[in-house]
This record gives sequence, C-alpha cells and structure tokens, in this order.
Amino acid sequence: MSKEIIEKAGKIIQKHVGKNAAAGSEPYCILALIDLEGYPTASAITPSQAEGIEKISLCTGLSSNKAERIKKCNRAGLCFSNLEYNITLTGTIEIITDPEVKKEM
Repeated sequence: MSKEIIEKAGKIIQKHVGKNAAAGSEPYCILALIDLEGYPTASAITPSQAEGIEKISLCTGLSSNKAERIKKCNRAGLCFSNLEYNITLTGTIEIITDPEVKKEM
C-alpha cells in the first residue's frame, strides 16, 4: 500500500474518533471479533484515539461481551465507511487496564 493511501486513511479515521467527529457524521466504526463459539460478530463502537492506521484505541467495559471475545481470540477487524470510502483494517487487539491509559481515554 502506498504511503499516500496510508496517510489519507489515517486522516479519514481521525474523523471517526469521538472528539473529532464532525456534526452529523458517524463517529463510530464497526469492530469485528470472533465470539466464544467461533462465529464472527460485528459491533458499532466509537474510537477514543487513533494514530494513523497503526494504533486505534477503543473503550469498553471489562465485563462486556467484547472483552470476553477479545480474551478468547485477539484477532480483530475494524471498518470505517460512508458513501465516499470504505477502510477495512485487520490485526490484533489487546485489553489494556493501566489506570493512566484509562484516564487518557
């Protein structure tokens, strides 16, 4: 993938981060995980922070279904889309419980 496309995708993703979302836009993405029985799931979630396409932070409760799914399988997909673009990313996801990081969010 070219550097130009990666930079453009990073700028688009920033528009979906909760605090940066423009009025009337969709400040969320779709998080795809594998459930506890091995089936794919998809949930809308608002990103808290993003550093380009390399690191995207999401917040959820530790007792949520999402957290349970992540504990079982750390592979995930994120999709940011509207009528003008579709950015789909795949990779790994981790649960961070550091109080300082939580305070940042």
